[in-house]
Amino acid sequence: MLLSKKNVILFSILVFFMGSVAFNCVAFSATDPVVKAQGNAQVNKAVVDASYVLVRVVKDGHIPVKGTFNLGSGALTNTTADKSNLTIVLESTSWDSGLNKRDELIQKYILESDKEGNQNIVLSLDAPAFAGKATNTADTVGQDVNFTGKLFWAGKEIAVTTTCQVLFNAAGRLIIKSKNPLNLKFSTLGLTPALQTYIEMRQIESVSDDMEVSVYLELENTAVK
Repeated sequence: MLLSKKNVILFSILVFFMGSVAFNCVAFSATDPVVKAQGNAQVNKAVVDASYVLVRVVKDGHIPVKGTFNLGSGALTNTTADKSNLTIVLESTSWDSGLNKRDELIQKYILESDKEGNQNIVLSLDAPAFAGKATNTADTVGQDVNFTGKLFWAGKEIAVTTTCQVLFNAAGRLIIKSKNPLNLKFSTLGLTPALQTYIEMRQIESVSDDMEVSVYLELENTAVK
């Protein structure tokens, strides 16, 4: 069957379009080197019931106050041959300092956990690859690892660094725990007005602008294929 000039043009466009679609599909298929590398990555998943993040501040200039966030999820992945990524998702509604009245005010005025986008606090930290290389305690006991990355919360991105100790416990779980706390400020997070409101509602003198954030993670090894 002979095609008209118009049909030939339409046919050419169709062939070009289908060729582009096929190219895009190949680019993101399982045979792509990057996708394949991620698919075979060594992953250590956090045991959420045994992991937490601790936050310390100072009240009235001399009284230490601390509380914890529970993990929603967490994983340490060897993203390349020489780099690991530790991603932790904290549930802002899980904040617990042991005093209900204080926690209710923190949830309402500082964390604003009921607002869209405020429910999760995400830490994404990079470090030298080690998660899949350690096979016994001798490989990791006493190993200090420097993590550098970002904290994401309420539409903000904050650069952070911290040093953690890496080891195995008696149950064979990989432990990552802070050696040097991660330092944050209420002012850097844009929370100075909210903090002042909280201070007035609590009828206290002050809360330090500085926060010390420490992590304690227990992770179990699993291979992603």
